[in-house]
Amino acid sequence: MNSTLTAAHENPRQRTRNSPGGKRPPRPTSKQGHITPARPAATVSTTTPSKRAGSCGRCHTQGYICPACAARLRHRALALHQKGLSPHEIAGHLNVTLPQTRRLIEEAEQLRDLQQYKRDLIPVAPIRELFERRLEEDPTLNQIRVAAKAQTDRIELRRALGMQPTASRLIRGERRPGKTRTEITVEMASRIVKALGVAPHEIPWL
Repeated sequence: MNSTLTAAHENPRQRTRNSPGGKRPPRPTSKQGHITPARPAATVSTTTPSKRAGSCGRCHTQGYICPACAARLRHRALALHQKGLSPHEIAGHLNVTLPQTRRLIEEAEQLRDLQQYKRDLIPVAPIRELFERRLEEDPTLNQIRVAAKAQTDRIELRRALGMQPTASRLIRGERRPGKTRTEITVEMASRIVKALGVAPHEIPWL
């Protein structure tokens, strides 16, 4: 009996396993000897979040459609409208509300109509008249100084303003004389007007 108690004392695992009603203690699941708590199961959403066609991460972060995506939506709405789709059908394609669809179509049509008024060239006469008047009003201004401020040279300035013809050109072996310009680009006109000390928005077409 004494030998049995001594053996059980020396081998506690054997004592626990052999003792009546004994239960094996749980083994530690980490190196520190502590039981790692079970992680809760991840919840998976079975619903797909609504996402507007053409929207980006910036739209979802801000909570509204960004200008870039709005422009794309307007373009798509107008294209679908021109194909004969109804506003209800377009709303389904773009995943937007019916009022938003009507607004997109309206804005797209307005922008399309404004494009026909966009001009790259404007009449040179009012710009030349302003140039001559400013040189009379301000004695510190001259053609060379205005040209430098407009980031060009005196010859190109005079040609742009229609004050002298453009350079002659050789086309298929034939010399073609230059022409006196009656129009000027909006970009050049803006530079000249600024060089004269006048804000471009004060001039028609600029």
